[in-house]
Formats: sequence, C-alpha cells, structure tokens
Amino acid sequence: TWGLASLLQEIDNIEQESIKPLDECQKLIEQGVGTANELVQEGENAICGITRDNSDKLCSFTKKALHIQLDSLPEVPSLVDVASLSAQWDDSFFTVMKSYIFSHGTVASRPPIQIEELIEKPGGILVRWCK
Repeated sequence: TWGLASLLQEIDNIEQESIKPLDECQKLIEQGVGTANELVQEGENAICGITRDNSDKLCSFTKKALHIQLDSLPEVPSLVDVASLSAQWDDSFFTVMKSYIFSHGTVASRPPIQIEELIEKPGGILVRWCK
C-alpha cells in the first residue's frame, strides 16, 4: 500500500529523472548564448580602428565566426519522452476517494493520452487515442 508520503516521493523521483534532458538542453543553449556574446565582443573589437597592424584580429574573428554554429539548437525531448503527472478531481469526489487513493494509489511516469474515438463493436469497444 502507498501512503501519501510514498506517492509524493515517487512523484519527486519521476520529476528529478524527467527534468535531466531539459536541464541539459538549457545548459547547451546557455553555452551557445555565451559563445555568441563572446563572438559579438570579439567582432566589435576587431572592427574598431582597423589598421594594417591589427587586420589579423579581423581575419581571426572571421575564421572563428565561420566555424561556430550559432543557428543550431539542441534537440528538445519530445513530449512522449518526458514524464507527465496529472491528477484532477472534484472536491466532493476527493473526500470519498481519499482513503482509496492513499491505500491503492500508484504513480505512473507515462505521458497522458487523449481518447479520440470510441466505437462500439460486438463484444467490445474499439478505442482510438493519441499521445
């Protein structure tokens, strides 16, 4: 049986695991922004007071700018790869189900689905859904 504390701990564990790919993407984006800022500074320094003596700065900047990919972003995990937690209920329902949830509740790290179509068939129901 699961108590409330166990359910909340399981939710925290899923959240910590699910946030890792998003944190990695954020770090890559921040590094890219930092690189872009450095490149802008270097470019401004290279074009200020261009003379024959410091034309090396401009050449160095141009070479560096050609090798840095500022237009690429890391792949963000798709929604189905990131766990989603959802719980909704009416207040009156909560009071009735509270003990059942605490006794028999579990936490799933699967993304939600949306039922698109229910078709009644002899001996069953055909369900079509999307993630």
